[in-house]
Amino acid sequence: MLILLPLAVFFATFLLFLDRTNRPEAAPADWRTAFLKAAVAWGILITLLSEALSLVRAITQFWLAAAWGSLLVILAWLIFRRGLMGPAFAAFRQKLASLGTIEKVVVGGFAAVALVLLAIGWISPPNTVDSLLYHMARVVHWAQNHSLEHYATAYPHQLHKPIWAETAILHLRLLWGNDRPAALVQWISMLGSVIGVSGIAALLGAGRRGQFLASAFAISVPMGILQASSTQNDYAATFWVICLAYFVVLSRRRGLSTVEMLALSGTFGIGLLTKGTFYVYCAPFLLWYFVPRVLRERPLRGLVEGLVLIAFAFVLNLGFWLRNISTFGGPFGTEDWLLANLTLDSLPQLPIPGNDPSSSLPGASADRLPSEIDQLVQDVGRHPGLASLSRSRVSMAGLIPLRLDEEGESIGERVMWAVRRVASLAALNLVTPSSAVNQIVYRLLAKFPSLFRPDIATEMAEVAWSHEDTASNPLHLMLVPLTILGLALKRRHAPVRLAARYGLVALFSYSLVALVIGHGTTVWGLRYQLAFFIAWAPAAGVGLDLPFKSRLPYLYCILLLFSSLPWLLLNNTRPLIGMPPWPTRIGSILTVPPEEVLTAISPEGRPAFVATAATVKNSQCKNVGLRLDSSDLEYVYWWLLDAPQSGYELETVYTFPELERYIDWEPKPCVIICTLCQDRTRLHGLPFKTDHGGISIFIGDGFTMSEDG
Repeated sequence: MLILLPLAVFFATFLLFLDRTNRPEAAPADWRTAFLKAAVAWGILITLLSEALSLVRAITQFWLAAAWGSLLVILAWLIFRRGLMGPAFAAFRQKLASLGTIEKVVVGGFAAVALVLLAIGWISPPNTVDSLLYHMARVVHWAQNHSLEHYATAYPHQLHKPIWAETAILHLRLLWGNDRPAALVQWISMLGSVIGVSGIAALLGAGRRGQFLASAFAISVPMGILQASSTQNDYAATFWVICLAYFVVLSRRRGLSTVEMLALSGTFGIGLLTKGTFYVYCAPFLLWYFVPRVLRERPLRGLVEGLVLIAFAFVLNLGFWLRNISTFGGPFGTEDWLLANLTLDSLPQLPIPGNDPSSSLPGASADRLPSEIDQLVQDVGRHPGLASLSRSRVSMAGLIPLRLDEEGESIGERVMWAVRRVASLAALNLVTPSSAVNQIVYRLLAKFPSLFRPDIATEMAEVAWSHEDTASNPLHLMLVPLTILGLALKRRHAPVRLAARYGLVALFSYSLVALVIGHGTTVWGLRYQLAFFIAWAPAAGVGLDLPFKSRLPYLYCILLLFSSLPWLLLNNTRPLIGMPPWPTRIGSILTVPPEEVLTAISPEGRPAFVATAATVKNSQCKNVGLRLDSSDLEYVYWWLLDAPQSGYELETVYTFPELERYIDWEPKPCVIICTLCQDRTRLHGLPFKTDHGGISIFIGDGFTMSEDG
């Protein structure tokens, strides 16, 4: 039960902030302010504890339990000294008692959705492409090494991608003993986001009905439903966007206290440490916060707060940035990778390697590791519903950023380029579970060739609506213009003006996804829109609420919850109701074995994975070397071997030149798993043992550092 320690620390921190929030000088604020401040403090603790323990290679169950336990003792002493438990529970009971019957029904619906998603995440092993390639693979490497230090790998994303969500998973995984609680980070982020958007709605002037409506809007977003049981980091990044938005909106109502300003700064730092898309979403909100302060309100204090914000980001990201600089020469990885993921007019045009429709994607049998751009194309090609994409189709879709020509191009053409990208970004959300409806949508879009990309219908046909990487949000997209209409009709009401400004900032952030992220307007970028739809929920709570007494908004809440059922029950890789081969890849997670859930994205490779793990176990060798291609699903091997907690140690022995210094040759491997070694009879001195579906296994005691042995 050690996993309860960090959760108890969060609850204790919440109670302490709740006590301060109830003071008169904190108005307007309520329990949600305390909740979000506690979340930021908890996020900071995750980072500081991870970095501190990493310095002495002490990221272990014992030291994590000792650290969280010590914090809990201190916080518990403060709570009981101030007598905070009784008033907190009394206030909670009072809140429940104040709910009307229909409000209790809606809250029950929220709870049902949350509990179902919790069960899905708890039962299912991690099984999305990115989770198996790097999200979870990096977690087990850190657990094995007791450190966040870089290591040899065939997939550099494990090293240079932002790390906060995975460090949180690391804490929960080590305290529990395996990866059962890995999806809790995304699930908790969903709960926090729902609470946050209701708080923002209240600050924007929404009443109880509008706050419920905002929460229902957020919890029913299809992409969010699918992500909440995942081990990716999109919902975690979304939560930090919501925290940032909350404190910015609060600052538009009154000045922030010192603690609230620190919470805003901490949110900024943790968000940067979570996912690159946070950079895009945070910029408009920070501009909304700082520009009025510097120009009109309190310029000097605004500048000081800006320095505090930067200092927080620097401190929280320092360890991660230094490791990247030491390895790749920059805080965000290699320059090539950064250029391949941005589409800015100032960037040079990038060549597209192998731009041949007939060329095949690099496979596991290649004798080289693919370049970053090759790998990006490979990842897309492996996604559900996207397997038919060729390299040329991907580049057409804008996956590889193409610079606008500087000469002979009018301002109008540049504007249309931007409009086309934003419109195409939004159009991807119009894919529904109904193929008949989709065909109608495709024909309608074809009538506006100047507004959308020429290949938009083909691109939309590749969307797998029930998969967490490519799910669209058709209903919620249609509610965006309805929200704008509602805000326009209420424009004379003073509180609505703040909501309208908030909506404009959210829309600006949405446009940046299309204009800044190179592949943001492709099906690959549908995940990046999650933060917008969740951030839009408070505006929807204000704009869609009727100005007269009515229970209709509560009916909207119930309808939104019911609209989420297809995504709740038919998750493509983690379904409660199995309907293979489509819309689910496997049968119900309640009936199929966990190995089938683990390899849902690669069912054809499942026998080889399972047989490989069995061969390794039969060898009685615990020291396993990995020679993998960068497209291989590394975490599958860790999961099947129950490593590292079972005693198996897995180390990469074939990597990129800049990572060779991290290869750990001790203890020497007595088993090597290789996906690049067909026709070899010996590898690093170990004789060939067997081959399972292209996975070669070498077993022996004569390991040498020389590849040919």
